[in-house]
Amino acid sequence: MPTEVTYGPQAAIAARPIAPTTRKPPNHDSATLRAMQAASRAKSEAIDADIQKWYDSSEAYAHELAAKYDKDAQHFLGLMFSGGLKKQKNRKPNAYNGWQRRLMMEANKGAQPGDRVGLIETSTEYRDSYHKLSDETKEELKEEVQDARESRQMGFRLNQRGRLADANNVWKQITELLKGLKARVGIEAMVLMVRNNHEFTMDPRWYITASQIDDYLGTNFKGWDLEKIGALVEAFSVAGCDFMSFYRTAREKAEHLKKLIRQKILEGLATITGESNIQMNYINYEQEIIFRRGVILRGWLLSEFKNPSELSTSIPPLKAQWQALQSGACRWEKTTPEEREKLKASFAEKLAGGQVKKRKERSDKGKKHARPKKSRAKGKGKEAATAAAVATAGGDVEKESSDDDESGDDGEGQSRKRRRVAEPKSAEFVPDDADD
Repeated sequence: MPTEVTYGPQAAIAARPIAPTTRKPPNHDSATLRAMQAASRAKSEAIDADIQKWYDSSEAYAHELAAKYDKDAQHFLGLMFSGGLKKQKNRKPNAYNGWQRRLMMEANKGAQPGDRVGLIETSTEYRDSYHKLSDETKEELKEEVQDARESRQMGFRLNQRGRLADANNVWKQITELLKGLKARVGIEAMVLMVRNNHEFTMDPRWYITASQIDDYLGTNFKGWDLEKIGALVEAFSVAGCDFMSFYRTAREKAEHLKKLIRQKILEGLATITGESNIQMNYINYEQEIIFRRGVILRGWLLSEFKNPSELSTSIPPLKAQWQALQSGACRWEKTTPEEREKLKASFAEKLAGGQVKKRKERSDKGKKHARPKKSRAKGKGKEAATAAAVATAGGDVEKESSDDDESGDDGEGQSRKRRRVAEPKSAEFVPDDADD
């Protein structure tokens, strides 16, 4: 099964960014501040105690349900807490929530910390005003709540502290989710997070579920360095993920755009024809692509369709052509039989009028081609090497040509090499102890 590669969508920026909360310094003396802090701690402790009491009673009741329905007590606790969370996430915005939100914003506008009014008391006091709202106003309140939710999720944070805190929180959730997924399903993952602007400071962050993956990649890939790779990705991201910002001259930028155009054309051609190894033929585009394969490239913006390497180095038209290929304004489409016939007739007229150069034919068309010189030279080299090897072994090489080989239609015989082991030659000198 092929590897699945998923690219994330472009992040949509909300119209209203998330501005940091403006707080006025408290206008109280030190004794009053200490008293307020002590009251806040006491309130927190009382809340914790009540929550613990609530949880204990819930746990006791969960055990009663477990005995009643023959299930584990944790099953009912999970249903209670996770079920409530699911309902909260799926809750649609309503007019009453929008009215409460607007009411609290107006009531606490400019209030100092510790002097803000509570939601329950304020909404109870002004509840009659909600029932007097018109239907149009209620719809506006719903839209305000929906916009506020989208702003919290996608809104651009304006201060560095808020950005870094948000990044730390999301990074912690990502790592925890991957840890749980590895335990539940059995996966390994590598995650890299970098910033894409200079407006806040954050070092590149990697998360790898198993350290052995880093060791394996460092062993098998030359130059594998997490710190270096993270720095390169961060630099590319800060540059807007745009290769053009890395080139200095206009010629380098033009050559890069030509490369992108060529790759996009070939990619679309392979997709529409189903031929993964197909090659684009710009010279014989009509014959090889349109007429033979029945596809045509529509929406070409430049004045002439030819190999991108032969196009002008002017940046604006090349960038416009690349954007058209990316957006689909310039794309490959299949042609109908009627359209192909019209194109063939038009091409024949251009060919007869000399507007299209006719492809040259070989001068030896219909004849048997001679053996290439390189192959003949290679054969001679092999023959010489074989002769030298046989001579070294004490033999020689003899060429023979059969009558059948010499009686070909083209009058050229093909020689065959046959190795013949020569008889041993007499030694030049005979030793005295040799037998007669």
